[in-house]
Amino acid sequence: MKDLIRKILLESIPNPVPGNRDITSPFGPRGDKQHYGMDISVSCGTKLKAPASGTVMEVGQSDGGCGGSIRIQHDGFQTRYCHLQRIYVNQNEKVFQGEVIGLTGGGKDVEGAGTSTGCHLHIELKKGNSGPIDPEPYFNLDQNPAPPTDGEKIVKGDNSAEIKTFKCFLKHGGYDETLEINNSFDNKTEAAVKKLQGELGLQQNGVITPNMIPLIKDKIQSLSSSVRRKIQNCYNS
Repeated sequence: MKDLIRKILLESIPNPVPGNRDITSPFGPRGDKQHYGMDISVSCGTKLKAPASGTVMEVGQSDGGCGGSIRIQHDGFQTRYCHLQRIYVNQNEKVFQGEVIGLTGGGKDVEGAGTSTGCHLHIELKKGNSGPIDPEPYFNLDQNPAPPTDGEKIVKGDNSAEIKTFKCFLKHGGYDETLEINNSFDNKTEAAVKKLQGELGLQQNGVITPNMIPLIKDKIQSLSSSVRRKIQNCYNS
């Protein structure tokens, strides 16, 4: 079975500045220099949210025009954010997905903006031991992503570790707080999935399909930080 549930919960990095999607400067050569990240146009003072849980590796004013910056080590990858006017986290602090970690900066004379010429957020990404790579393919910046049209369905009677991961979301997301966290797609799981589908405006058939992925990702992002923390702890256990 494909890791459909893990795709829903763990793959594709959410936009750290939801509602902003315009890339003003992509990764790659910029004049005679290399641009090691991507720039997203934002309003000054936009909330910066951790796109995934992790540990803060570095904070503060950085050299090289980055200004106020935060670097976070996640599970298998590392992100860095530049041109911040406010930073709300400290080095070695653990952060959770969706937690507000700072505010974006602005022009050259705005505190924390470095040599930025306008309001934008600079994002860098490393995977494993790599140097900086193009973040754009990994970040879900599309506000209205087209749902997948094919892929394997997950139905009652299936059994896998990915189902256990999804049941953490169903339990702590409020769809059935009595769910037993295991690998079995049983009757109670099906009932909880139907409840979720009704809330999302989908046909309540109890079948998990790929077109639910972007809707569930948005749903997870709308949950409180305490609930997301419970889900994170559950599927990490």
